[in-house]
Formats: sequence, structure tokens, C-alpha cells
Amino acid sequence: PGIQRPSGPGGRPLSDRAKRRLRIAAALLRHQGLTEAKLGPGFFEAVLGVVDKLSPDQRDKLRSHVDWVEAYESAELEAGRFGQPRVNQAEIQRLPKRR
Repeated sequence: PGIQRPSGPGGRPLSDRAKRRLRIAAALLRHQGLTEAKLGPGFFEAVLGVVDKLSPDQRDKLRSHVDWVEAYESAELEAGRFGQPRVNQAEIQRLPKRR
């Protein structure tokens, strides 16, 4: 599954999943210095514009990274850990006390 685009003038709205994938793509592209797009009016169009300018190989690599982040976040949500600290309270209690 790739990035969904609105179809035709005015197009259909992007799905929540497509918006999430574009936010992930924007973060990855910002990290590479390829966009400065910020959330707000025109955000999704700006990100799609940058993606359109990528070579097919770059686009495939970006899609692969977005897929990985999306799968990682889904696994974290299913495990109930998304946004949670990696260390649980029992592990903290076992740590040596500071003197």
C-alpha cells in the first residue's frame, strides 16, 4: 500500500491512515532535510509535492520506512506500550539504590 492521493479537482478526503502515513513521511523527509512542512493548511499537499519529486528508488525507500514505522507503532499499540516508558515499575524497584 502506498500513499493515497485525492482524486480529481477537490478530490476525495484522505483517510486517517493516509494522513498518518504522510505525517510519518514528513518526519522522515524532515530528518533528511528534504522538507520543512509543518502541520497546518497545505501540509499534506506540501508533503505529497516533495514525494512527487523523489526518484522511484527514493520513493520506494521512503515507503519502506513508512511501512516499518507504521508496523512498529501498531505493534506498540497492540502491546499497550505506545507512548509508555520501556521500563516497568517492577524493573525500577530491582535497580540498585543510589547512595
